Amino acid sequence: MHVPADVVEEIGMFLGRDVQADPLLQQPKPLSLQTLPSELRQQIYSNIFTKHSSRHLSRFPYEDYKHTGCRCGEGLSLTNRLFYEETRLLFYNHARFAFNTPLSCSRFLDGIGPHIKHIGALSITFEYCEIHFLRTIFNKFPLESILHTLYLQYTSQHVRPGLGPIYLPSVQKRDANIAYDIRFRPEIHPLSRLKHVREVTVEGDIESEEIQEAIVKLSLKIEDAARRDGLMARKTEVSEFMYFRKPQILFSIGIPDE
Repeated sequence: MHVPADVVEEIGMFLGRDVQADPLLQQPKPLSLQTLPSELRQQIYSNIFTKHSSRHLSRFPYEDYKHTGCRCGEGLSLTNRLFYEETRLLFYNHARFAFNTPLSCSRFLDGIGPHIKHIGALSITFEYCEIHFLRTIFNKFPLESILHTLYLQYTSQHVRPGLGPIYLPSVQKRDANIAYDIRFRPEIHPLSRLKHVREVTVEGDIESEEIQEAIVKLSLKIEDAARRDGLMARKTEVSEFMYFRKPQILFSIGIPDE
């Protein structure tokens, strides 16, 4: 219950005690997130910024793999300096940043500067004439990047579809040397240099040998990381799935939760 200040002062005068010095006569401070102990705030942050805070289902045939962008917790991280310092890195790491064009993604990365290394989940939609932008984008990610989830959606269609991209397990099954050969090749495309990716989903048959090879390299890194944890990487392939009368290819690989 809030007691008016003049009443408290009168009580202090009646009792002959200093209101400011006596804790029993002081008004309790209002409780807020800022006034909580740091340990309690961290527990609250752990419930706001989670892996699952970025999962948004979309109206897509394989909705378990297609996610819209989510910037959960962004408002909290921009409330004041305290919350900015304590949660801004959590925001970048747990939000899912989704871009409809590589150019918009590149401009966003230029805008956040050193925070690029803290981005955890990224989704990029692109077409054939925009493939070159991927090199520009992933050149911006430093070696210490903690990007853990990547979704690439390629919207262009092959004029003459071939046997399928080499990152598909069915294609590698027909030629067992693909993965072995690529494992020992140098990392040419900057996409293949990402060290901490734990989940990759690719929609479409990307018409770029460099990017296909980079995706295979990322897949091998994910498999190696899963084995170190005593797990087996989860792979999913959907080939020639018809969506709006167009053939679709979907590939996903990730480390399952223990």
